[in-house]
Amino acid sequence: MIDVLKSELLHLQFKCGIKMRDMMGATITIRPENTTCPQCQEEMGVKNSYIRKLITEKYGNVSARIITLICNQGCQTADGSAVLRSPEIIARIAPKGSSISYDIEVEVGLLRYLKRNQREEIQEYLMKKGIPISTGKITNLSHTGRTHDK
Repeated sequence: MIDVLKSELLHLQFKCGIKMRDMMGATITIRPENTTCPQCQEEMGVKNSYIRKLITEKYGNVSARIITLICNQGCQTADGSAVLRSPEIIARIAPKGSSISYDIEVEVGLLRYLKRNQREEIQEYLMKKGIPISTGKITNLSHTGRTHDK
């Protein structure tokens, strides 16, 4: 009876931990660090925004509203396209097009190649932290992590 209660308590703690992490991950807005046009030095306006879902070690599941700015004065780059600014911090958090942050990618690589953990062991480890990732994604992350090192 005690074992059943302990098991149920651990399951509830796990579920509550995931919900708390996901609640911490309410939508945040990320704007470019610099909001002036590099050519005319005028304030730029919002061109568009989009939501990007990220999974991070530290913050769990995060929805980020990414704001892209455009020069209101119509300034253009050398190739004739409009002058735009995007938040630089996003590139430091996760690779372009990926929802998995670099910190998880690095942890997967360390577990896989330094500690010699199997994919299922890594999956179980991440699941305990509230980070659900398939074994196939773990394989991909361990390979991409090695290419980022180069």
